[in-house]
Amino acid sequence: MKILFKKRLFNCSVILLFLLLTAGSCLGQIAPVIGLHENTPNVVAFKNARIIIAPGRTLQNGTMVIRDDRIESVGTNVVIPPDAVIRDVNGKTIYPGFIDLLTNYGVPQTPQREATAGAAGEEAEGGLHWNATVRPERRASNLFRPDENTAQGFRKNGITTVLTFPPDGIFRGIGALTFLTDTSPNRAIFSDDVAQAMSFSRGRSITGRGVAGYPGSLMGGIALIRQTFLDALWYDQAWTAFKKAPPGQTAPEINLSLADLYPYAVGRKPVVMEVSNELDILRSNKISREFGLEMWVRCTGYEYRRLQAIKNTGIKLIVPLNFPEAPDVSTTESELDISFRDLRHWDFASENPSRLARANIDFALTTSRLQKIDDFLSKLRTAVKRGLSPDKALASLTTVPAEWLKMSQFLGTLETGKIANLIISDGDLFADKTKILETWVAGKRYEITPQPEVDVRGTWTLQIDAKGKAIGGSIVISGEPAKPQANLSINKKKISVTKVILDRRLLSFVFPGDSIGFSGLVRMSGMVEERRISGSGTLGDGSILTWNAVLEKPWQEKPEPKKLES
Repeated sequence: MKILFKKRLFNCSVILLFLLLTAGSCLGQIAPVIGLHENTPNVVAFKNARIIIAPGRTLQNGTMVIRDDRIESVGTNVVIPPDAVIRDVNGKTIYPGFIDLLTNYGVPQTPQREATAGAAGEEAEGGLHWNATVRPERRASNLFRPDENTAQGFRKNGITTVLTFPPDGIFRGIGALTFLTDTSPNRAIFSDDVAQAMSFSRGRSITGRGVAGYPGSLMGGIALIRQTFLDALWYDQAWTAFKKAPPGQTAPEINLSLADLYPYAVGRKPVVMEVSNELDILRSNKISREFGLEMWVRCTGYEYRRLQAIKNTGIKLIVPLNFPEAPDVSTTESELDISFRDLRHWDFASENPSRLARANIDFALTTSRLQKIDDFLSKLRTAVKRGLSPDKALASLTTVPAEWLKMSQFLGTLETGKIANLIISDGDLFADKTKILETWVAGKRYEITPQPEVDVRGTWTLQIDAKGKAIGGSIVISGEPAKPQANLSINKKKISVTKVILDRRLLSFVFPGDSIGFSGLVRMSGMVEERRISGSGTLGDGSILTWNAVLEKPWQEKPEPKKLES
């Protein structure tokens, strides 16, 4: 009996040990696994990189190791783990991924419910607020579905994380912080109860049956906001008093909208107010002070007109980069249609972020109000040209939103333990010709600009052997690494080259054969190895030739001439 008991105890111990050892591989996994469970670590080491750890903190020739979704180590003396895939990114710069604090990414543009009530005897549905423009109970996390096409547009501009809200309404709902990955909603959502979105206007999709469409004016919107906050405070007090009251008391009516609004009404969590002009910022501040709200305001780009008044509020701004296009003055008639106010805004709008920075107004930048998200990076670079410092620009998209979100322990910088959200570029991110090569979101790589395995640009000494004839010359390869251009020089004669293609390490091009004494077109292709290219080709009559080239002088980028901003 003792032996049997010991055997059973041993078996239970083995099962318990197995469960403990496998528990680590199941962390973060709630849904059942279909098929074999995989837990192969994703470990990548970037070496010889210029690493912008945070605004104002740069490492030259640094190394960064990411393991799964986290930064494992970063520095100049990092020991690369043996299980890492090593990436030599010499000449590249790594930046922290950008954070956008106001989007509707992944949330349907249609209202969750129609406008209700307001008419005599009509009741709100589901225990919600009587007015359909008051929808603070809506949660972006409940409606969220990743949209890969839209996410790709964000990632092309270096944005890795967004705060997304339901659209439309006076009280629009609770935002969720999401990563721009192509995974399931459960994996993409990082935090589901972040901030409450608000506006003075009801929005486009609210079409229901309120009291004559109430509110239909700015005054009505302000009145409804103030009344709703007061109602939320009363609702909490009423239920607190009822729970403490002796038996027999009548319970207050249920209102889930007011219940969900309460944490924001008492300033425990931030509200994000969308406004239509700079005067609305001052109006928002009055409401914020009246109720003690933590408020961020998504402004419009006209803040330079009221800098001192806005600074006096101390309010935090989410600033769009919706700079207007240059007005059409190509004809006398079109010129007469342009007002001085429009001309002035065209000139001043791109300076708005730099003026806010000089006034020491706290702000983050956003893609909100842009017609095309693809314009974001170019608009950001324009703002830098017009006086916004690169460090301030970077901070407004990384450390500042991370601090506002109280997520600095996870986001905003490239430090050990942070989530591996990063941008790899081929130079200074704020320079016009710099390209984003890759965007990494939570440790997952997304290629933005495909790059060849080798950079063939430079000056090469060329040797061609065709029909027993040795032909010497040189070839200059320029252009972009993925889209090279070439020019031949043989017997001091420059020859135009067409159809230059670099596929991995295979370089091919075409040029006219009469330039080397043969008829037809000459087609050549060769494999690039270190500082040498060798291969074969065909003449116009089908004859085979061989050729090779040796790198004489590597390519050097010419500095961009400084342009005076108009």
